[in-house]
Amino acid sequence: MNMEDPRGRDWRVVAYRELSVRLEREHFPCPFAQKSYQRGSQWFGFIESLEPKHLEHLRMALLDYLHVLHGATGKHRVIMPFAVLVHPEASPPTLAEAHRRSWAALQYLADHDVSDWPSDVPSDPENYLWSFCFGGEQLFVNFSSPAHRERQSRNLGSSVAFIINPRKNFDVVAGNTPEGDAVRRRVRARIELYDGCVHAKELGTYGQPGNREWRQYAAPEAEAPLPPTCPLRLGGKAA
Repeated sequence: MNMEDPRGRDWRVVAYRELSVRLEREHFPCPFAQKSYQRGSQWFGFIESLEPKHLEHLRMALLDYLHVLHGATGKHRVIMPFAVLVHPEASPPTLAEAHRRSWAALQYLADHDVSDWPSDVPSDPENYLWSFCFGGEQLFVNFSSPAHRERQSRNLGSSVAFIINPRKNFDVVAGNTPEGDAVRRRVRARIELYDGCVHAKELGTYGQPGNREWRQYAAPEAEAPLPPTCPLRLGGKAA
């Protein structure tokens, strides 16, 4: 299937440009994503689909990113997200289907992780100190999809996308502190301005007892509410 645009550009070029256009908008909600884009400190991965036969490419790309991340220092490490863009389909999936495939991709990563789950991170997603882990690193994963209509901040173009950040990086700029609370208030106000609706009630603060990290990965809409429990099955991966 040929997904080049009429000018003959490769789909990766198109997907990158679509994301760039959004990050260049003055009121894009996440100033840290904008800053990493301006600095050129973002890392990108491109995969052909979220079908099982292509998920190994995602696993290897994430390992490469973590290798680079562990060698980075200072500001480069703190503002260094990994954006994974998926080849667009001729008939894009619904939001519910995009979310289902995204959770399945994380399940694949968990099932094929050669590193032990960190001993200080709970394996139960309903624990307020849980976060997704891969390669020994705590990660925050943002699912984005062209099927998002209400929450345009989760629509980064014609590709389903993962924006992956090390959990520790969030703690530097928006930790469970008064300064971090102020950052979150500003970002969430920008989300409401950009989306034209109240930010998702699932947005929380890591480390607070009521927080559930997994509920922030896939932003809900009327078409695709969140499941009652985390789709991931991580039994036996942690102490």
